[in-house]
Parts: sequence; C-alpha cells; structure tokens
Amino acid sequence: MNLTKSAPQVSEITKPEPIDFDNELKSKETSQLKLIKSDLEAICDGFDPFNPHDCPDAIAKLIKKHHLNVFQDDPFTFTNHLLRLLTATEAVLKQKP
Repeated sequence: MNLTKSAPQVSEITKPEPIDFDNELKSKETSQLKLIKSDLEAICDGFDPFNPHDCPDAIAKLIKKHHLNVFQDDPFTFTNHLLRLLTATEAVLKQKP
C-alpha cells in the first residue's frame, strides 16, 4: 500500500500582460500627456491598492480608463504598473518641446 501521494498539478496562474504604454505615449500631444499624468497622480493620491473596496467612483473611473483595473487583485502589481505608467508619462513629457 502506497501512502505517499503525489502533489497535485498546479496550473499556471495567468497574469495580465504588462501594458505597453511607452509607444502609445509618444504619439500623444503635450496637453494629453499632462492630463494622463494628472489622472495617474489622482489615482496615487486617492486609491489604496491594499483596500480596493474603499475607492471613490471618480478614482475607479480613472483606474478603468487607464486599464489598471486588471491589476487590482494584487496590490503590489497594481502599484508597480501605476508607477511605471507615471514614470513613462513624465519621461515622455520631458522629451516634448
């Protein structure tokens, strides 16, 4: 009698692909970039990724607008992507005349 059981197969968890924001940003005008930066900063100020259920409607709309809602299940991934988008936006804004 074999009492040892083999470990069950764990299916690979699929995570959303990182957003390729850089190429999209380069085609935007300065005024659009400033609006995006303002939106992302509002998300930073108004959303706690560790308590996503306590999110004002205006911030939830901004999160969805910038496709960050797919990362809300993991606060670390959410924060990582939010900061990457904000950094990319600021970098492209600095390059604009």
